[in-house]
Amino acid sequence: MLQTEGLPAAERFERFRAFFDRLFDVSPTSNIEEFDRAYNRTWAVEGLVFGHTICGAMRTRTPPGHRSVLNDYIAIRSYERGRMLGAAAEQRVDMSSSALHIVDLAELRGVHGAIETRAVIVPRSAVQGLLARGQSYRGIDVATPIGRLLAATIASVFEQLPKATSRDAARMASSMLGLLQAASSLGAPSEEAAAHASRARALAMRRYVRAHLADRNLGTAAITRAFGSSRSSVYRAFADVGGVQRYIADLRLDRAKQELMRLPRRRGAVAGVAERWALGDHSHFTRRFRRRFGLAPSDVVGVLDEGADPVASSTGSAAALDERSRVAELYLR
Repeated sequence: MLQTEGLPAAERFERFRAFFDRLFDVSPTSNIEEFDRAYNRTWAVEGLVFGHTICGAMRTRTPPGHRSVLNDYIAIRSYERGRMLGAAAEQRVDMSSSALHIVDLAELRGVHGAIETRAVIVPRSAVQGLLARGQSYRGIDVATPIGRLLAATIASVFEQLPKATSRDAARMASSMLGLLQAASSLGAPSEEAAAHASRARALAMRRYVRAHLADRNLGTAAITRAFGSSRSSVYRAFADVGGVQRYIADLRLDRAKQELMRLPRRRGAVAGVAERWALGDHSHFTRRFRRRFGLAPSDVVGVLDEGADPVASSTGSAAALDERSRVAELYLR
């Protein structure tokens, strides 16, 4: 982290220049006193780099000797305030808060006043279509569907990163990369691209839920942390399956049913499974199970247990055996 609060403007600028020396050449504008702030915080997560920068007016360029280092990366920048005018290779660029800016870092040069930016730096190979062949810059209007989706996700990720665990940060990076890949696979921003990106994120959230069903803290809050998303984004992702809690409960009931079918018939089996899958006490679990499957949990216990003797474990009646056979057939078909 770079923090220069309280330093004179000239020293602040030198600290900033030294901090970015491996990547860019920076020089002051005509008045060094305009360099009124220098701050940077960076997170490197799962091959992505997230950087939050606040700085005063300056000029910046990528010297030829540094291009080989940066040639394999592109940046997705959002501007919270300020503006940069310049060029990326032969393309003119005008970066401000009205758009997201996708830029080839190896070719960037320009001048700006005081700015605050958030950037996600990504290996070019991971997002091949985000910049077309021979393209060094692309702007995405934040008023378009894909622009709104990307901007909201970037803002949310940067809000969550300072307090995220390493595990949660890795999940957010994976989610961010998936969203960028969805955007790059469709080329120019459009309604179709936004819909594709939303579907990709919804599927990723559902995979996360399936992988963490045993976690008693699983819910909307856990998903927002893992993906750096807003609560409303999570609600939308699960709207077509009855909502977040309904989706989690139904999957847990499915897992509980599968487990019960393979358990030997013994006292306490149903209560133990209900507890393991956080499905409430015996009576609550039974009501929910019957509502979903049309049978009581006890009806399915042991139907796939090869070692169980269905006649001995029932009252010995043919009717009991037939019921167990019906249940097995119902769940195996």
